[in-house]
Amino acid sequence: MCDLLEHVIRRLQELRQQHREQWQQLQGQQQQQQQQQQQVPGLNSDEAALVLSSAPLSYLQARGGKLAGLERLCSMQCIQEAAGASMITAQLQKALDVFCTPHWMGAFRLCPEPAAAACSSSTGVVRLLLGLPAAARISADQLALCLDKVLVQCADNVLCEALLEELMCSAGRLLDPLQPQALSRLMQHCLRRQTGRGMVACMQLLCRDPAAQQLPASSVFKLLLSALKLRQGPFTVLRVAQMLSQLPAAAQLAADEVAELLSAAMDSESMANRIFINPADTVGQAVHVLCGLPGAHGLQTLQVLQFLEAAILESYYQAIRALCALPGARELQPEQRAALLAVGKVVGCRLDTMMPLVQLPLVPQLAVGGSSSSSSSSRQLLDEQLPSAHFSAGDP
Repeated sequence: MCDLLEHVIRRLQELRQQHREQWQQLQGQQQQQQQQQQQVPGLNSDEAALVLSSAPLSYLQARGGKLAGLERLCSMQCIQEAAGASMITAQLQKALDVFCTPHWMGAFRLCPEPAAAACSSSTGVVRLLLGLPAAARISADQLALCLDKVLVQCADNVLCEALLEELMCSAGRLLDPLQPQALSRLMQHCLRRQTGRGMVACMQLLCRDPAAQQLPASSVFKLLLSALKLRQGPFTVLRVAQMLSQLPAAAQLAADEVAELLSAAMDSESMANRIFINPADTVGQAVHVLCGLPGAHGLQTLQVLQFLEAAILESYYQAIRALCALPGARELQPEQRAALLAVGKVVGCRLDTMMPLVQLPLVPQLAVGGSSSSSSSSRQLLDEQLPSAHFSAGDP
């Protein structure tokens, strides 16, 4: 027993000595590397590009995304002085070409958290390259190309969001900011190429850019129309529409443009998908958002009548309530309201669903007999369609 204990103690001492020697050896290597860095002569831009491009991205994959080698290169004074904006952009484009392929994510499959390792490694490379002094002189067009590459080519939503966020953060440090036209094009590509939560996250990042506050009304209209026609999940469509509706230019949309958007929302296959969710929730919320735009207050009474009929046919309660709050709804004649109530009876709408229509102020019909008689006849016309027995019962 004593012999065994002595053997264990001796073995532990040997291991401790080995670890001490390895630590000393590692410290010596680091000191040697620092001395070599200080002795590196000045480089021109071509040589700096060659040095940076010689840092293989496969090294990142093999080391689980560790960036020590590239960090040392980017911290070297000769690299910082020689690396120009065009060279940094070229290296960034090359890196993004690798990051946006499925093979990049697959290379981290043996890591404890593959997605986190891939994102950390990718964004780390972008951060280091854009942290070089000359990166501030990258043009807005060059940055837009990088952003477009991520939105169009990146095969993973999580990685796409991470790369886009890193690039957008760097955009704030550039001397040449993104222009509204370029941002509008990026948003369209996001709507076409991204899906689900990835689309929502990327659109959020794009909407935060200062250029989004300068988008013209025509661009916001096209983006909203594209969003409402997306074949995506209903909440994805709704969330994107809400973000775009909050942009300053949305308040400049004309009544006819808002009418076209309302038609798209109520005809949307995505939001009216009954398999996944009650469409009254998402369509109603979308109509509520659009009715909150100033342009909706310019809708004609006939347009409001048509939208109300479509909403009643589908029992879109929130849509009915939002439409009834518009000025055009207050001008509905009693016979028009009675006709809408009759439609509600036929399709089995609940009385509480129709109450916003019932509670509208009465517009008396023009009659020779005087206002009192016309008002009473208007009320009688509505009352004929109102008995609750004809409507479906139930709580909202």
